[in-house]
Formats: sequence, structure tokens, C-alpha cells
Amino acid sequence: MSEELDGVLADPARLLTADRTAVRDHITAANGPERVGREVFLQAEAIFGGADVASAEFASWLHFAAKATGHEEYAERIATAEPGMPWRTVWA
Repeated sequence: MSEELDGVLADPARLLTADRTAVRDHITAANGPERVGREVFLQAEAIFGGADVASAEFASWLHFAAKATGHEEYAERIATAEPGMPWRTVWA
């Protein structure tokens, strides 16, 4: 399961449909190296909280966190995975 959740964090399209509680638990239990998806997920939840929101809104959160942490490529992958984001971050 750990490798599967690592794959979820690496792929924004999968992350947007994943059980966020399971992802959060995986991150807490994992002792692996820091990866972009992990950093972006944790940053998004630190800023916006863990509220249950629609996938498109969560994509906006992740997009903001990716931009704010300098992960432009990951931000673009999020935007591609969810073109219906209600808002996008231009710069942060």
C-alpha cells in the first residue's frame, strides 16, 4: 500500500480522487525522502485545512501550494488534471 500511495502523491490526477485521510495517514507513517507531491499536499492542508471539498476546489488548493513552493511543473500537472478549478494561482 505504501508504494501505491507514493504513486498517488506523484500523480496529481490520482491524488485528486484519493482518500485524503489515507494519504495523510501514509505521509505520517512514511519515513521516505521528501517528494514534491508530499510537500504540496502537506502545504495545501496546512493553509486551507482538511475540510471535505470538491475535487476541483482541492485542485485549486494543490495548485496554490505547488506555485507557492516553486513546483511549477507539478502545478501545471494539477491544472491539466482538473481544468475546472474554480480559481488558479498566477504567482505566489
